Amino acid sequence: MRGPGLPADAFAVVMATGIVSIAARDTDHAVVSTVLAVTASGALGALALWSAISVATTGRAIAAGPDPLARSLLLFSAVAACDVVAACSRSDDVVSVVLGAVAVVLWLVLVPRTLAALRSRPRGARADGARGGWLLAAVATESLALTAAQLTGAGVLVPVLLGVALACWVLGLAVYLVIAVPVVRRVVAARGGVEVLGPDLWVLMGGLAIATLAGSGVVAATRASGALPGLPEMLGPAPVGLWVLGTMWIPVLVAMEIRRRRRAAWHYERARWATVFPLGMYSAASSGLTSVGETTGVLPSVLRDTGHVAFWVALVSWCLVTTGFLRQSWRRPPSLPWRPVGSRPG
Repeated sequence: MRGPGLPADAFAVVMATGIVSIAARDTDHAVVSTVLAVTASGALGALALWSAISVATTGRAIAAGPDPLARSLLLFSAVAACDVVAACSRSDDVVSVVLGAVAVVLWLVLVPRTLAALRSRPRGARADGARGGWLLAAVATESLALTAAQLTGAGVLVPVLLGVALACWVLGLAVYLVIAVPVVRRVVAARGGVEVLGPDLWVLMGGLAIATLAGSGVVAATRASGALPGLPEMLGPAPVGLWVLGTMWIPVLVAMEIRRRRRAAWHYERARWATVFPLGMYSAASSGLTSVGETTGVLPSVLRDTGHVAFWVALVSWCLVTTGFLRQSWRRPPSLPWRPVGSRPG
């Protein structure tokens, strides 16, 4: 019997939990950070094990779907999940290297797969069905920049890692722009129709937030290593500008959320993790921008206060979504990728 496999965006729960852990660490909530980091690491391990068992028993790790392009783009959540857990473990270079290497391999596998799925669509229909979750490709690319910048602290292959970080940061911004345009166009064309106002639209803000954090990491790593003189001063304003653009998305997304709630009652859905992640990332980006802001005229106190407020919003959101997930799991346990002994074949 062939099991259903994991949903393509299953690793979004790891992304959301891990980034809220990082936001807690940056805002001096050590206990909360540790608990969430352990939870994120455990969830990553469990999903990896589930994938391995599913491949061994059913021949596939990910559930089939009608849209290969959407499935490939959502699979980038696995790349970002590895990098986020690596960031949670920044004091352990071995863990960071291993998870970073896994993330790179997954990214290199998914890019040609995504391009092939894109080419298989008719030229005029390649952006059809664009949704916020597609931006996970941009998020994953920026997460590679974050990990590369973080690993420069080990003092090994610093110029190479800085080059990788800078290239991934720029590429991530390009991917964000390419995908965000059809996503926004679809929402505008629907005139705010509730059918397109999915919870994953928050990745429009989250994509800019992680670009802010990655840019701050590149600037900080370059400044600390001294490998590329003059680059920190040249790049310094860019993360600040990205943070401002991300902040401008928040009232728009809140208005969309209110409109959606007026049409439909709140209920748990897997895409809700794509709401939690941007909120946590915005907190982490605000805190990470503090050192860059000192050189660009942005008040550090404003950034710190914003980071603290955003952390509490993210933590409350994480608790609500986790409660919904647990309640749904209790009522309807997930199907296993294998058939229990003694059960009848389906």
